[in-house]
Amino acid sequence: MLYRRQFGGDGYDRGVALVELPNGQIMVMGYGASTPDAFQGVWILGFRAIDGQLLWNNTHGHNTQEQIAAELRLINNSQAVVTCGNT
Repeated sequence: MLYRRQFGGDGYDRGVALVELPNGQIMVMGYGASTPDAFQGVWILGFRAIDGQLLWNNTHGHNTQEQIAAELRLINNSQAVVTCGNT
């Protein structure tokens, strides 16, 4: 193991998939339910592959419908595509 990072809180947060991007970043997709505003949505994080430094952190969704992260895929060796849905 090169490094270990932990994100989230005391709610139900889960990593679902990861891909290595051509620019040397690792993109991790999951979903979270730990924020104070009851956000339940897709959570996407970018890390530098060499040392695991967090580069960016994005959430998608809102607190009225639960968003489920379903799949993360690299297409054309250059673009990451996230698929998700709601319940």
